[in-house]
Amino acid sequence: MPSGPAPEGGRPVIAWAHPTTGVVPRCAPSLAFIRFWSIQGLREMLDRGFVVTATDYPGLGTEGPHPYLVGKSEGRAVIDSVRAARALPGAQAGSSYAVWGHSQGGQAALFTGLLAKTYGPELRLAGVAAAAPATDLAALLGDDLGTPAGKNLTAMTLWAW
Repeated sequence: MPSGPAPEGGRPVIAWAHPTTGVVPRCAPSLAFIRFWSIQGLREMLDRGFVVTATDYPGLGTEGPHPYLVGKSEGRAVIDSVRAARALPGAQAGSSYAVWGHSQGGQAALFTGLLAKTYGPELRLAGVAAAAPATDLAALLGDDLGTPAGKNLTAMTLWAW
């Protein structure tokens, strides 16, 4: 959380949607090898007064399956992270937020944009930044099947689905 007084209406929020980290509970960014300080630009966002959220998607860090590359669940998790920040008294988070993510996080960012008005109507989505989103799973699986990365993607997808 940034330091100093919050502006009127609360601090703006940046919701970070993480890339693929795995498909089992111990692969949650909050528990595993991705630490919050590895978020590109985190220090700069905090210095500029943004509250930064970083969600674990369903099934990561909790019991139950991780619905890998199911955008609707990812988008809801991102919106819920903004709600959680607003519930923290010290954060002084406002209702305005932007989302950004890469790869699986890029897909989560796109679905956040699609779901924002219906799933998070009390919030105001100011922007979406999606880098290399996983948007065409069939093509992605077919094109990369012969590569180690493609085999990993196929295995994670089959495990989760």
